[in-house]
Amino acid sequence: MAANVRSHERESRSQTRMSDQTIHDPLASYDAVADEYASRIAAELQHKPFDRQLLDQFADRVRALGAVADIGCGPGHVGRYLLDRGVRVVGIDLSSRMIQCARRLNPTMEFQQADMTALPSADATWEGIVAFYSLIHVPQDRVVAALREFRRVLRPRGLLLVAFHIGADVVHLDEWWGHRVAVDFVFFRSDEMESYLAAAGFEVELATERDPYPPEVEHQSRRGYILARAATTARSRPTSNGRARTEPRSSAADDEVSTAAERASLDALRRATGGVDTAMERHCVRVFLIIERIAADQGIAIDREVALCASYLFEIGAYPLASTRDVYTSDGRRFAKRLLEPFGWPETRLHLCLDAIERHHQLRSQHHRGAEVELLRRADLVDAFPAFFRFGLSRAWLADLFRRLPRRGLYSTILSGVGAMLRERPATIPRIFLSPRHNVQAEQFFGDA
Repeated sequence: MAANVRSHERESRSQTRMSDQTIHDPLASYDAVADEYASRIAAELQHKPFDRQLLDQFADRVRALGAVADIGCGPGHVGRYLLDRGVRVVGIDLSSRMIQCARRLNPTMEFQQADMTALPSADATWEGIVAFYSLIHVPQDRVVAALREFRRVLRPRGLLLVAFHIGADVVHLDEWWGHRVAVDFVFFRSDEMESYLAAAGFEVELATERDPYPPEVEHQSRRGYILARAATTARSRPTSNGRARTEPRSSAADDEVSTAAERASLDALRRATGGVDTAMERHCVRVFLIIERIAADQGIAIDREVALCASYLFEIGAYPLASTRDVYTSDGRRFAKRLLEPFGWPETRLHLCLDAIERHHQLRSQHHRGAEVELLRRADLVDAFPAFFRFGLSRAWLADLFRRLPRRGLYSTILSGVGAMLRERPATIPRIFLSPRHNVQAEQFFGDA
């Protein structure tokens, strides 16, 4: 239930709960007010530009990766906003009557009735979760358990965007818009919510607050928003206030990231490979560092963001996340295009990155297409076959690079990928080394994959 307590003080008798004896029944309460709630709340995003901006940024991060759950979806307006921006969304709500309203208002969306503390989803189902004003119905001592359920159904590095009322009160309603109800609204401090997220296995990326919009738009409480990601691995230790603090695992790849496009590219790589600091991730980081070193040694100017995004994405077409069973380098190009287009790069920058991804196995120099394209091709050769290709790099520098970022697991990862292609798309393998403009002719010669 994406609750909004707008006008509650004016239209219903409310009190701050002083004991645990007060009845709290959100299911029956939202069933009772569902129709009125939908009529009042379904269009509220039209008047909330800050919320729309956050949802736009969230959509840009997950659009190319997979489906998102809108938990506590209410009448479905948040999920519909994401759907209209190309995100695959499923709305989930506890109230069957609210789900009926949501289906009526959003006939092209999928909805499920479910309890957010026991979601009917397999582990690692969702690429993202939005939970706008749904955790506000969970008692403080159960918030971590609810967030752990969110963490269970999120894929590794999956994103969670939560919104909540800021404060320290628990407001209880026994009447709402003329209906008898029994529902609590729990307010949270931002640092409190951050600690709950850390204890549940999340890394906080962004925590922000805003003042309320005018009374005719929403209840006059300050609002909090947190964007977090599901940590791949973490260890917990107690903090001074007794709560657990999660220390998420990071890697050298994280150290290179400084822009949203770079973060999205690394997130995609980790979703594809299923982990942090995998052999493939280290390969991609080494390739980027080799690009930078060759460019510095030879006085070549490069676009760092383009080079890093291409380095994180150039092998992604070999994985099911991006594969259409076409030539894997072409699959990688298409996936990267979907992922990076929302960041608004000029066409020349975008195509430079896409060419670097698609042409990194070309047998001839690609320098005429851009330094980044040719340097990625060279760097991949150096990292894969350092005994045969160095392009002016010193053996000592490479030895130090391989010590800092070990190559263990690289060849087994490559062989595993080649084996999968031999099974699933064998006729595409020779085309990896052909110029993309020749691939139509090659397909006629080699047959369908």
